[in-house]
Amino acid sequence: PVSFSVSGGGQLTCINNSVILNATNTSTLTNVTFTWMPGNMTGSSVNATATGIYTVVGQDQTVSSCTDTQTIAVTQNTAAPSITVSPISRTLTCNGSCQTFTAITTTTTNLNGTWLDQFGNIVVGPSSTPLLLCANAPGTYSATFVDVINGCTSTQTVSVSSNTAIPTIS
Repeated sequence: PVSFSVSGGGQLTCINNSVILNATNTSTLTNVTFTWMPGNMTGSSVNATATGIYTVVGQDQTVSSCTDTQTIAVTQNTAAPSITVSPISRTLTCNGSCQTFTAITTTTTNLNGTWLDQFGNIVVGPSSTPLLLCANAPGTYSATFVDVINGCTSTQTVSVSSNTAIPTIS
């Protein structure tokens, strides 16, 4: 009889948009072919790009009535971390103090957070939540949290303006 093992599967993530599914002939038959559903894919290894239960039929081509069927699951983990930034904008003044912003997330594990300046340079982090920024230059800053397991990200921007004009005395 036809016999085979299946391996691979796993999770589709923000980093991996496909997983490889494998069928390995474990019988003494030498002319076994594999057909995978859904998708009507053929071969001992196929690329799965959608979630679901994949069914593979191994069939001996010499004695076509000799088949075996197995299944393997493909799941998905594409949840991005939530992000809240407060405040959204602030203004620098002549007193020289920096403007403070806080980025938080409700995701509590497996994440890295950073603050980037308008040039893409990391100015804070990587760190966990809460992520504090003390901005002392005008521009747009971005807080980003990355789930290190699935690679999904969330970003929110803040703006810092400048009101450092010297008052005129009349």
